[in-house]
Formats: sequence, C-alpha cells, structure tokens
Amino acid sequence: MVFSQKQAISISKLIVLLAVIISAWAWPSLPEDARIAIHFDLQGTADGFAGKTFGLLLMPAIMLGFSTLFSFLPSLEPRKFNLEESRSSYLGVWYVLLLFFLYIHLSIVGLALGLLSSALIGFPQVLSVLFFLLGRQIRSAKSNFFIGVRTPWTLSSEHAWKQANYQAGTLFMVLGILGLTISFFLGQTAIAWIIYGAISIALFAVVASFFYWKNDPKRQ
Repeated sequence: MVFSQKQAISISKLIVLLAVIISAWAWPSLPEDARIAIHFDLQGTADGFAGKTFGLLLMPAIMLGFSTLFSFLPSLEPRKFNLEESRSSYLGVWYVLLLFFLYIHLSIVGLALGLLSSALIGFPQVLSVLFFLLGRQIRSAKSNFFIGVRTPWTLSSEHAWKQANYQAGTLFMVLGILGLTISFFLGQTAIAWIIYGAISIALFAVVASFFYWKNDPKRQ
C-alpha cells in the first residue's frame, strides 16, 4: 500500500508527536540544570552535551525539519513524474530515516534518565537494519534529484542510474545483513565496520556510475 502525500504527512506528524511526548514525559524527571549527552564516539562515550531544553528538543526539531523538507520535495523535484512513480521508495526513505531519528531520541532520553547504560545499546543492529531498508528503497527508485545515487552521470543517463542504484542498493542490503550478523559477535565494535562498509559502497557507486555512463549504449 502506497500512501498519498496527505497521508504520508499525517503519519510523519504522528511520529514527530511521539518524539515530543517522550520529551514531555522526561521533562519533569530532569533538573533544570541537567546536562544531557547528545553526541557520542564509536565506543559510546559521550563527547557532546547540552542543557535540558536543547537536549530534549533537539531530535524532535530535527525530525520536524526533516519531515517538512520531505513533504515539499515533490513540489521541488524537476523530475516530478519520476519521483511520483517512485513514491514507495521516496516514502520508504522518509519513514526509515524518521524512525532512525526517533531511535536516537529514545537513546538520548533513556541515557539522561538513567534507564540506559549506553546510548549505543542496539545501535549496530539498528544501523544494519537502516542500511538494509535504505538499500531496498533505492534499488527501484527512478531518476530524481533527491534520493538514490545522484551523480552527474546517473542524472544524465538512465542506464547509469538504473545500474548504479540497483547495485548500490543491493550492496547496502548485503551490508545490512552482514552488519546484523557480526553485531552479535563484535558488539559495538561492529559499528565502525558497518560505517566503513557504507562509505566504501558509496564511493564504489560514484565511480561505477561514471563507467556505466561511459558505456551507456545510447551514447555510442
């Protein structure tokens, strides 16, 4: 089932509202001078802090801004028809990232309230699922300026777009499966491997897109 734009916006509002409710629930339990950890290194050590107001409203604000941007993307897209044809992929990216931000918010609040020992509990698994789902979405996305592997070559060649996005999407799905597997053996150490893997796939996709463009049969 593919939601309409109005339905998609309504669902995103509910997810953002949930984040606000979580902040409102946590608010009375934290002192006014509380220092909330909002940034962490790969070992889960907090290396960035904020006051109570900023710490509890940061992620809801990001989620609201992100949802607002995605709600306007169809009207900003030069290839509007293609984005409309890829509505399931477009909405998939929207919701997957929005839920990922909600997970981060839950981790920040949980740590601030002392309910979690680390903000990175479950992070390798969530990150793996994130890349798997994003990969699944971009594999079938049609040429557009906002989601998928967007390079000068994919945007000027349908052949390069299809090949680069299908392969990158498949590799991200494989990364998700491998990341989920190794996370149960390596724990938080798996985070670095997953991130390095994602960077490698992104670089591969950029380089590959050039060669797909160069070998586009329509350019011969």
